[in-house]
Amino acid sequence: RCPVAFSKDGVETLYTIRFRESLKSRNDMFDGETYSDAWEILNPNPEKVSYVQNEGLRLQADFGEIGEDPQTENVFLQTAEGNWSMETKITFNNASGYGQAGLTVYSSKTDYIKFTRMANGVVEGRNYNNGELDQFLYQGGVALTDNTLWLRARKFGNEYTFSYSTNGVDYVDARTTVFDAENPQIGLVANGSNVGGSVDATFHYFKFVDESLQSDEFDGESYSSAWHILNPNPELVTYAING
Repeated sequence: RCPVAFSKDGVETLYTIRFRESLKSRNDMFDGETYSDAWEILNPNPEKVSYVQNEGLRLQADFGEIGEDPQTENVFLQTAEGNWSMETKITFNNASGYGQAGLTVYSSKTDYIKFTRMANGVVEGRNYNNGELDQFLYQGGVALTDNTLWLRARKFGNEYTFSYSTNGVDYVDARTTVFDAENPQIGLVANGSNVGGSVDATFHYFKFVDESLQSDEFDGESYSSAWHILNPNPELVTYAING
Protein backbone atom coordinates (compact mmCIF):
# COMPACT_ATOMS: atom_id res chain seq x y z
CA ARG A 1 0.00 0.00 0.00
CA CYS A 2 1.12 3.56 -0.71
CA PRO A 3 -0.58 6.54 1.02
CA VAL A 4 -0.89 9.71 -1.10
CA ALA A 5 -2.12 13.00 0.39
CA PHE A 6 -3.88 15.80 -1.51
CA SER A 7 -4.59 19.19 -0.01
CA LYS A 8 -7.02 21.93 -1.11
CA ASP A 9 -8.13 25.03 0.82
CA GLY A 10 -6.50 23.68 3.93
CA VAL A 11 -8.36 20.35 3.76
CA GLU A 12 -6.18 17.31 3.36
CA THR A 13 -7.49 14.05 1.86
CA LEU A 14 -5.52 10.83 2.11
CA TYR A 15 -5.71 8.26 -0.69
CA THR A 16 -4.33 4.75 -0.42
CA ILE A 17 -3.00 3.15 -3.60
CA ARG A 18 -2.84 -0.62 -3.39
CA PHE A 19 -0.30 -2.56 -5.45
CA ARG A 20 -0.83 -6.26 -6.02
CA GLU A 21 2.13 -8.56 -5.58
CA SER A 22 3.79 -9.30 -8.89
CA LEU A 23 3.68 -12.91 -9.99
CA LYS A 24 7.19 -12.49 -11.33
CA SER A 25 8.41 -13.35 -7.85
CA ARG A 26 7.20 -16.91 -8.44
CA ASN A 27 9.35 -17.47 -11.50
CA ASP A 28 11.53 -20.50 -11.01
CA MET A 29 14.71 -20.51 -13.07
CA PHE A 30 15.80 -23.67 -11.22
CA ASP A 31 19.01 -21.95 -10.18
CA GLY A 32 18.61 -22.32 -6.42
CA GLU A 33 19.60 -25.19 -4.16
CA THR A 34 16.17 -26.67 -4.79
CA TYR A 35 13.03 -25.74 -6.67
CA SER A 36 10.85 -22.91 -5.35
CA ASP A 37 8.56 -23.48 -2.38
CA ALA A 38 5.79 -21.77 -4.39
CA TRP A 39 5.05 -25.08 -6.09
CA GLU A 40 2.15 -27.30 -5.04
CA ILE A 41 2.67 -30.88 -6.22
CA LEU A 42 -0.36 -32.91 -7.26
CA ASN A 43 0.04 -36.67 -6.64
CA PRO A 44 3.65 -36.40 -5.42
CA ASN A 45 6.09 -39.25 -5.95
CA PRO A 46 9.60 -38.11 -4.90
CA GLU A 47 11.23 -41.15 -6.47
CA LYS A 48 10.29 -39.84 -9.93
CA VAL A 49 11.56 -36.28 -9.36
CA SER A 50 15.15 -35.09 -9.46
CA TYR A 51 16.70 -31.63 -9.46
CA VAL A 52 20.05 -30.24 -10.54
CA GLN A 53 20.86 -26.59 -9.79
CA ASN A 54 21.21 -24.51 -12.98
CA GLU A 55 20.10 -27.47 -15.07
CA GLY A 56 16.48 -28.02 -14.16
CA LEU A 57 13.65 -30.10 -12.78
CA ARG A 58 13.59 -33.64 -14.15
CA LEU A 59 10.33 -35.61 -14.21
CA GLN A 60 10.27 -39.31 -15.06
CA ALA A 61 6.68 -40.33 -15.57
CA ASP A 62 4.93 -43.64 -16.16
CA PHE A 63 1.56 -44.12 -17.83
CA GLY A 64 -1.15 -41.92 -16.32
CA GLU A 65 -3.61 -39.08 -16.83
CA ILE A 66 -4.60 -36.23 -14.50
CA GLY A 67 -8.26 -37.14 -14.45
CA GLU A 68 -8.08 -40.91 -14.83
CA ASP A 69 -6.58 -43.94 -13.14
CA PRO A 70 -3.69 -44.33 -12.89
CA GLN A 71 -3.35 -40.60 -12.22
CA THR A 72 -0.44 -38.49 -13.41
CA GLU A 73 2.13 -38.00 -10.67
CA ASN A 74 4.21 -34.93 -9.80
CA VAL A 75 2.12 -32.25 -11.47
CA PHE A 76 3.84 -29.00 -10.40
CA LEU A 77 1.27 -26.21 -9.92
CA GLN A 78 1.17 -22.55 -8.91
CA THR A 79 -1.73 -20.18 -8.30
CA ALA A 80 -2.13 -17.35 -10.83
CA GLU A 81 -4.90 -14.74 -10.82
CA GLY A 82 -5.93 -12.39 -13.58
CA ASN A 83 -4.43 -12.46 -17.06
CA TRP A 84 -0.93 -13.78 -17.61
CA SER A 85 1.52 -15.42 -19.94
CA MET A 86 3.86 -18.27 -19.06
CA GLU A 87 6.80 -20.01 -20.66
CA THR A 88 8.94 -23.08 -20.13
CA LYS A 89 11.85 -24.83 -21.82
CA ILE A 90 11.90 -28.64 -21.98
CA THR A 91 14.48 -31.21 -23.02
CA PHE A 92 13.31 -34.76 -23.72
CA ASN A 93 15.81 -37.26 -22.37
CA ASN A 94 14.09 -40.07 -24.25
CA ALA A 95 13.15 -39.25 -27.83
CA SER A 96 10.56 -41.82 -28.81
CA GLY A 97 7.11 -43.05 -27.85
CA TYR A 98 3.89 -41.31 -26.84
CA GLY A 99 5.00 -40.03 -23.46
CA GLN A 100 4.56 -36.26 -23.22
CA ALA A 101 5.65 -33.20 -21.26
CA GLY A 102 4.55 -29.58 -21.20
CA LEU A 103 2.24 -27.05 -19.60
CA THR A 104 -1.03 -27.48 -17.75
CA VAL A 105 -3.86 -25.18 -16.68
CA TYR A 106 -5.56 -26.94 -13.77
CA SER A 107 -8.84 -26.41 -11.95
CA SER A 108 -9.76 -29.95 -10.89
CA LYS A 109 -9.25 -33.54 -11.97
CA THR A 110 -12.18 -33.16 -14.38
CA ASP A 111 -11.41 -29.61 -15.55
CA TYR A 112 -7.96 -28.88 -16.95
CA ILE A 113 -5.94 -28.16 -20.08
CA LYS A 114 -2.72 -29.82 -21.21
CA PHE A 115 -0.45 -28.39 -23.90
CA THR A 116 2.35 -30.87 -24.46
CA ARG A 117 4.74 -32.40 -26.93
CA MET A 118 5.02 -36.14 -27.23
CA ALA A 119 8.49 -37.63 -27.46
CA ASN A 120 7.64 -38.80 -30.99
CA GLY A 121 7.14 -35.22 -32.27
CA VAL A 122 3.39 -34.58 -31.90
CA VAL A 123 2.32 -31.29 -30.27
CA GLU A 124 -1.06 -31.81 -28.61
CA GLY A 125 -3.63 -29.65 -26.85
CA ARG A 126 -6.36 -31.16 -24.70
CA ASN A 127 -9.14 -29.27 -22.88
CA TYR A 128 -11.19 -31.26 -20.35
CA ASN A 129 -14.50 -29.77 -19.16
CA ASN A 130 -16.40 -31.87 -16.61
CA GLY A 131 -14.34 -34.81 -17.82
CA GLU A 132 -15.34 -34.32 -21.46
CA LEU A 133 -12.39 -34.08 -23.85
CA ASP A 134 -11.94 -31.43 -26.51
CA GLN A 135 -8.73 -32.24 -28.38
CA PHE A 136 -8.18 -28.76 -29.80
CA LEU A 137 -4.78 -29.47 -31.33
CA TYR A 138 -2.97 -32.49 -32.76
CA GLN A 139 0.01 -31.56 -34.91
CA GLY A 140 2.68 -34.02 -35.90
CA GLY A 141 6.19 -33.67 -37.23
CA VAL A 142 7.56 -31.05 -34.82
CA ALA A 143 11.23 -31.92 -35.07
CA LEU A 144 13.65 -30.67 -32.41
CA THR A 145 17.30 -29.74 -32.14
CA ASP A 146 18.90 -31.49 -29.17
CA ASN A 147 15.40 -32.74 -28.22
CA THR A 148 14.60 -29.28 -26.77
CA LEU A 149 11.33 -27.35 -27.05
CA TRP A 150 9.92 -24.06 -25.73
CA LEU A 151 6.21 -23.74 -24.85
CA ARG A 152 4.11 -20.68 -24.02
CA ALA A 153 0.57 -20.17 -22.77
CA ARG A 154 -1.33 -16.89 -22.51
CA LYS A 155 -4.57 -16.26 -20.61
CA PHE A 156 -6.90 -13.37 -21.38
CA GLY A 157 -10.29 -13.69 -19.70
CA ASN A 158 -11.47 -17.23 -20.40
CA GLU A 159 -9.39 -17.62 -23.58
CA TYR A 160 -6.07 -19.48 -23.53
CA THR A 161 -3.65 -19.25 -26.42
CA PHE A 162 -0.79 -21.72 -26.79
CA SER A 163 2.39 -21.56 -28.86
CA TYR A 164 5.64 -23.46 -29.29
CA SER A 165 9.16 -22.83 -30.54
CA THR A 166 12.01 -25.07 -31.63
CA ASN A 167 14.67 -22.40 -31.09
CA GLY A 168 13.35 -20.19 -28.25
CA VAL A 169 12.96 -17.20 -30.59
CA ASP A 170 10.41 -17.95 -33.29
CA TYR A 171 7.05 -19.12 -31.95
CA VAL A 172 4.19 -20.82 -33.74
CA ASP A 173 0.73 -19.94 -32.41
CA ALA A 174 -0.90 -23.33 -32.12
CA ARG A 175 -4.48 -22.67 -31.07
CA THR A 176 -6.81 -20.75 -28.74
CA THR A 177 -9.31 -22.56 -26.55
CA VAL A 178 -11.97 -21.44 -24.06
CA PHE A 179 -11.77 -22.57 -20.42
CA ASP A 180 -14.25 -21.13 -17.91
CA ALA A 181 -12.61 -22.11 -14.61
CA GLU A 182 -12.07 -19.19 -12.24
CA ASN A 183 -8.43 -18.56 -11.28
CA PRO A 184 -7.07 -22.00 -12.14
CA GLN A 185 -3.53 -23.06 -11.30
CA ILE A 186 -0.80 -23.25 -13.91
CA GLY A 187 2.28 -25.38 -14.11
CA LEU A 188 4.27 -28.30 -15.45
CA VAL A 189 3.18 -31.83 -16.33
CA ALA A 190 4.72 -35.01 -17.71
CA ASN A 191 3.05 -38.36 -18.23
CA GLY A 192 3.86 -41.63 -19.92
CA SER A 193 1.62 -43.57 -22.26
CA ASN A 194 0.09 -47.04 -22.34
CA VAL A 195 1.63 -47.20 -25.83
CA GLY A 196 5.36 -46.55 -25.82
CA GLY A 197 5.94 -46.43 -22.09
CA SER A 198 7.35 -43.73 -19.84
CA VAL A 199 8.68 -40.24 -20.51
CA ASP A 200 11.81 -38.58 -19.13
CA ALA A 201 11.92 -34.77 -19.44
CA THR A 202 13.87 -31.90 -17.91
CA PHE A 203 12.24 -28.48 -17.41
CA HIS A 204 14.97 -25.83 -17.49
CA TYR A 205 12.87 -22.91 -16.22
CA PHE A 206 9.35 -21.68 -15.61
CA LYS A 207 8.45 -18.02 -15.80
CA PHE A 208 5.30 -15.96 -16.13
CA VAL A 209 4.00 -12.43 -15.86
CA ASP A 210 0.64 -11.15 -14.68
CA GLU A 211 -0.69 -9.09 -17.58
CA SER A 212 -3.39 -7.53 -15.41
CA LEU A 213 -0.63 -5.55 -13.65
CA GLN A 214 -0.46 -2.65 -16.08
CA SER A 215 1.99 0.22 -16.15
CA ASP A 216 0.70 3.79 -16.51
CA GLU A 217 2.94 6.35 -18.16
CA PHE A 218 0.18 8.99 -17.76
CA ASP A 219 0.47 9.81 -21.46
CA GLY A 220 -3.10 8.97 -22.49
CA GLU A 221 -6.24 11.07 -22.46
CA SER A 222 -6.79 9.92 -18.88
CA TYR A 223 -5.09 7.70 -16.35
CA SER A 224 -5.43 3.95 -16.81
CA SER A 225 -8.73 2.26 -15.99
CA ALA A 226 -6.70 -0.35 -14.06
CA TRP A 227 -6.50 2.02 -11.06
CA HIS A 228 -8.81 1.41 -8.10
CA ILE A 229 -9.33 4.62 -6.06
CA LEU A 230 -10.12 4.30 -2.38
CA ASN A 231 -12.36 7.08 -1.01
CA PRO A 232 -12.56 8.99 -4.33
CA ASN A 233 -12.96 12.76 -4.43
CA PRO A 234 -12.65 13.97 -8.06
CA GLU A 235 -12.40 17.61 -7.00
CA LEU A 236 -8.98 16.95 -5.51
CA VAL A 237 -7.57 15.05 -8.50
CA THR A 238 -6.31 16.64 -11.73
CA TYR A 239 -4.69 15.01 -14.76
CA ALA A 240 -2.56 16.35 -17.61
CA ILE A 241 -1.16 14.30 -20.50
CA ASN A 242 2.60 13.95 -20.04
CA GLY A 243 2.27 16.45 -17.20
